Amino acid sequence: MLSLYGEEDISTLAFIFDDFEGFIQKASQYAAEELLELGNQWQYDDCEEGTEFVPMTEEDFVKRICLNHIAIEDVEGGGGYSLWFNDGDIFWGHSIAVNGNIKTGFSDAGMHG
Repeated sequence: MLSLYGEEDISTLAFIFDDFEGFIQKASQYAAEELLELGNQWQYDDCEEGTEFVPMTEEDFVKRICLNHIAIEDVEGGGGYSLWFNDGDIFWGHSIAVNGNIKTGFSDAGMHG
C-alpha cells in the first residue's frame, strides 16, 4: 500500500523508487539495528520453559520482516516518509515502522500496535 498526501510527495516517491530494493534493504537493516535487542527480549519471553533460547541475528530479523505500507507526507520542508513492515511475528504481530527523510536519512524505528 502507498499513501501520498500532496503533489510535493512525488519527489520523495521518486527517491524511494530510484533503487527500491536497495532502499528497503537499508531500511530493514536499520530496523534490525534499532530493534534487535527488544525483539530478542520478546522472543525470549515467548520461549517455552525448558526450551533453549537461540537469539536472532540482525540477518534473521531482516529476513523475517516484510514491507507492507509506504506513507509519504510533505511535512517540515518535505521529504518525510514512514515505512511500515509486517513483523514476522517477532513482536507477536505488531507492526514495525521506520521513519526518515530523503535529506537526512532514517531517523527512528519502532514497534507499534
